[in-house]
Formats: sequence, structure tokens, C-alpha cells
Amino acid sequence: LQGIGHMQVGLLAHQVRAEPQAFPNTTVSTGGYGVNVSGRISPNLWKEEDNLTWAWYLGKGIGSYITDLRTLGGQDGVYNPETNTIEALPVAAGYVGYQHWWSKSLRSTATFGWVYVDNLDIQPDSALRYTLRYSINLSWSPIPRLDLVGEFLSGQRHNKDGQRGNASQLQLGTRFRV
Repeated sequence: LQGIGHMQVGLLAHQVRAEPQAFPNTTVSTGGYGVNVSGRISPNLWKEEDNLTWAWYLGKGIGSYITDLRTLGGQDGVYNPETNTIEALPVAAGYVGYQHWWSKSLRSTATFGWVYVDNLDIQPDSALRYTLRYSINLSWSPIPRLDLVGEFLSGQRHNKDGQRGNASQLQLGTRFRV
């Protein structure tokens, strides 16, 4: 991608461990693994400064590396009390975002992201199955190193049993870069 952007690939192998409540001082574990492919390109659709970013994640036992799942406690694996084992959860996730520069101090980014968990039979019906998330923001840099940002986010959660919910929020923030 020389001259128009970059791409990177990451591989992960780790151990997923837990101490079951029914068996104190006993550790059960399983392997986890995953791949991440991400990048950024400058497609020159509107302006030379505009860019498209994207990332894709796939693996088993990698929930703690994915924001939507990390906020739920990781979701790396599920304890099976019948076999006294942990089963790593298969997960896929990704996002794509486009940033447009309106001027040297004003820019917007629109993003779409998703997370999918291939639920196991031993998980409860309320377990997360997948999420969809959309966002758009406006960032203004009135002086170098200062960003003032307003962002609208909206998302959907779908559970294993088909139950679902929606949420939206407006965020305001600032960032000062030293």
C-alpha cells in the first residue's frame, strides 16, 4: 500500500484460565487464538487528507481484546460445570470508518462496526449474540493540539434468544495533545 496507506496483521495465542467457584484453588484452562488485519488508506475521493480505516478480528477466546465484549467482562470463554472445563468462544468483529476533512481545522468521521459471537449451547439465552454500532462526529481544532468533539452513536444488541435492544447517545469531549 505504499503511498496510499498501510496495513498490519497481528496474531495472538494465549491461555484462557479461570478458577471455578465450585472448586476453589483449582484452575481450568484452554487455548485462545486470533488474527487481526487492519489498515488505513487515502482513497482521494473528496480531499487528499481524507482516509478510510478498517479492522477485522477473528478467533476463539479473544473477547477481552474486543471493546464490546471487554465491557461485558471479557467473554473469552464459558465455564462448563458438567465437564469442569472452559470452552473458548468463537468471535468475529470488525469496523470501517471514513474521515473527511472539511477544512484544516474541521473534520468528520462516520463509522460502522459489528461484533458476532458464535454462542455455545451451555451459554444462557441472555448471552450476547451480536452488536451493530454506528457513529458520526464533528471535530474542530481551533488551535493546534486542541480538539473539541461532538459525536452521535447508535447501536443494537441481539442476544442468543433473539431478544434485542437499541441505544443512542450524544457525546461531547475534548483532547489536548502535548
